[in-house]
Amino acid sequence: MKILKSLNQKQHGFTAIELVVGIIIIGLIATAVATGIAQAFNGTISSNDRMSATNNVRVAGDWISDDVKMVEGSVQLNVSGVLIRVEWSDYPPPNGDPPHRYLVDYTLSNGKLYRLYQEFTGNPPVLAGQQTVLIAQNITVGTCTFSNNTLTLTLTSTFGSVSETRTFVIAVRNLPW
Repeated sequence: MKILKSLNQKQHGFTAIELVVGIIIIGLIATAVATGIAQAFNGTISSNDRMSATNNVRVAGDWISDDVKMVEGSVQLNVSGVLIRVEWSDYPPPNGDPPHRYLVDYTLSNGKLYRLYQEFTGNPPVLAGQQTVLIAQNITVGTCTFSNNTLTLTLTSTFGSVSETRTFVIAVRNLPW
């Protein structure tokens, strides 16, 4: 018992070396945890940028594809500041009224792709309604050609350091009349 009491009385705390070693171990653990959190955060940002870029290109391609598939004949490219112009009409009405005509212009301004939709009725055609919609942002256009009734369009969207590029090949419809 006397030996135990004498050992307890001599021990009053940690030595300087024990404290330094403890601080170093805590620092290493904190660094590992902070690095893991930073990598997870950066991975999430990169993943979000990739999803945004992919979604922008897909949405732009879907809108343009839907409109080009409605075209009768040719697609006009780079007309008076318009990137793509498409035009079509309804099937001829059975009552002899003139069909509705539709005109869609796609324009690119400061990386933003806009769609101007116009509907015309009557003969001569009168503007019945129009709507401008922002389709996609951070867009650049690579190739845009029309030949053999097919539009080939390459779009790129960039968010942060991530870019997504897709090429769309879209054929116009063949009319039964």
